[in-house]
Amino acid sequence: MPSPDRLSGVSPEEAFKKRHQKAEVIQAVTPTVEANLRLLLSPERAWEPSLILPAPYTEDFGRVREEAQALDNAAKIGFLGSWITEEGLPNFTAEISKFGKQDGVEEGDASPWEIWRRGWAGEEDRHGVLMNRYMRDSGQFNDVQVERDVHSYIAAGFNPGLNGDVYEALMYTAWQERATQDSHKGLAKVAFQAGAPYLHRAAAVMAGDEGRHAQFYKAAVGKIFELDPEEAMKSFGRLATRGLEMPGARMEGFGPFVEASTLSGVYGPREYVAILGELVDTWKIKDLSLSGEADQTRDKVVRTQDVLTRRLERRAQPGKSDALLALEQRWLKK
Repeated sequence: MPSPDRLSGVSPEEAFKKRHQKAEVIQAVTPTVEANLRLLLSPERAWEPSLILPAPYTEDFGRVREEAQALDNAAKIGFLGSWITEEGLPNFTAEISKFGKQDGVEEGDASPWEIWRRGWAGEEDRHGVLMNRYMRDSGQFNDVQVERDVHSYIAAGFNPGLNGDVYEALMYTAWQERATQDSHKGLAKVAFQAGAPYLHRAAAVMAGDEGRHAQFYKAAVGKIFELDPEEAMKSFGRLATRGLEMPGARMEGFGPFVEASTLSGVYGPREYVAILGELVDTWKIKDLSLSGEADQTRDKVVRTQDVLTRRLERRAQPGKSDALLALEQRWLKK
């Protein structure tokens, strides 16, 4: 666990005091967490990968390969990159699990926080399984190379730069879940347009999960802003101005994957900026009564949003780079 003095560059004593204050707020957020456990699916009624894709012994099994052949290379790379980042669940859950009793997060088996963490991990685990099966059944990919890259990606770990700030951890997760929701929605749209119904349905059900997960984290953070707006604003400011470090950022070929995702229409800078604006609106950041550093931080966040919007308006559609072509050779069958 990062030491308290790493929270924001202040003295260890002041950082410890702030951390204790935040822990009290997180304890007060627990009823909101409990109220939103309804967002978890019951395992007895939830979708499972075997309900989405046909089994090898069925007549429909060959249709997965047929539809996958209709996807262009950018869409295939976008699919693979999304799957690989989903397989980072062990690293992501480990990062979140660093926050415990000392941060106000109850750790008992019956704690709403623990019930959510276990249920959330169970739902997320299905995503990697589902996408892995589609990769294998489609016959379009260099399976062993992709699996080796997944292995390397998980072994490399990931560091979203939270520095022991429980507020920022929840804000990061809200943003990350919304980003993944949009990525899966984009993949569903691309699959529909390509006439790939199995991939369309797979992406759609995953997007539904991510939407519920984002709803949970947005509700928890909304309560934090209500109870502690000054410190919440500072935490969100650090995240918004630093930028979102996606779980797959250390994986081999992450840059070309982002390029492919943008080219294919799965997910790109436009969605990233839109989510930032959505969070600003959801948490009513422009309407908060703030002073001093927190007020200045809000202005910086709004300026960041405006700058990113202007850059996006000037951004030309990228062409296919040599790096993306190399990634196609690495991950796709010829």
